[in-house]
Amino acid sequence: SSVSTPAVLIYHAHTTENYHPAPTHQRGQPGGVVEVGAELAAVLEQRGIRAIHDRTVHDYPNYSEAFAHAVNTVNQLLRSNADVVAVLDLHRDALPQDYPDGYTTSEVDGQKVAKVLLVVGDVSNPYADQNLAFAEALRAKLNDLYPGVSRGIKVQHAVLNGHVHPNALTVFVGDYRDNTLEEARAAARMLGEAISRLLEEQRLPRPAPSQPGEGTR
Repeated sequence: SSVSTPAVLIYHAHTTENYHPAPTHQRGQPGGVVEVGAELAAVLEQRGIRAIHDRTVHDYPNYSEAFAHAVNTVNQLLRSNADVVAVLDLHRDALPQDYPDGYTTSEVDGQKVAKVLLVVGDVSNPYADQNLAFAEALRAKLNDLYPGVSRGIKVQHAVLNGHVHPNALTVFVGDYRDNTLEEARAAARMLGEAISRLLEEQRLPRPAPSQPGEGTR
């Protein structure tokens, strides 16, 4: 049987999100968060994983309809790409002012890096358990490779379109106030490395059991 190249679908329900010092949102245009998605896609491609990076603006002019618009985009892409093994909705956080400075920032080899939070929505989501299992595996891989970069996993009582795929996650890379675009892009490179390693491991062919006594007749 031919093995198709695994693909990862990256999209942005809140496509206009920016990082400090840019305005919080790019008016009706893809924001900095889309550049973070592009960085992630580039790393996956370098590692032999096909990246489908969708730049459709879903949160303008109606911010409240962003998730509904996004699910239509994702479903269309999944219908035409049967080999998608993971679906990531990439955001940046917007924490209240009372969080301490540096809350979403880590340091790896002397470089400042945005922290990554993995979120699973458990409303109207038959795949919630699988989404969570994928989040846990990805967090473990991030912790292995880049200790301190993961901000953990949050299960949110909300509809976050996890029902589109067993390996669907909402991923928050950094925070508007705390992180620059550069720090977020650095995190995306690490996330890409972790995802590619994880997918390699999950697709390893199982060794055939050795037959004792073969070739000794």
